[in-house]
Amino acid sequence: FNRALALRELGRVDDSLAALRRSAELAPEDHEVFEELAVAYLLVKPADVKSSDQAIAEAIRLNPGGSGGYLVKAQLASL
Repeated sequence: FNRALALRELGRVDDSLAALRRSAELAPEDHEVFEELAVAYLLVKPADVKSSDQAIAEAIRLNPGGSGGYLVKAQLASL
């Protein structure tokens, strides 16, 4: 997970997305992974809005009381 975030900071968005996908496989109950995965899908070119929406839905399902998933969902709605 941390590797994925570092890759994104370095501008290696595709590598970051791949690392986040792997993180989701390894930690399927971690809502933060799915929140970041949703963001990553929006950063790749072209943006994958459908996959981003699916990832954020999973993040919200995993942590319905948290605000992170809802913030990303609001960003998706503005696209």
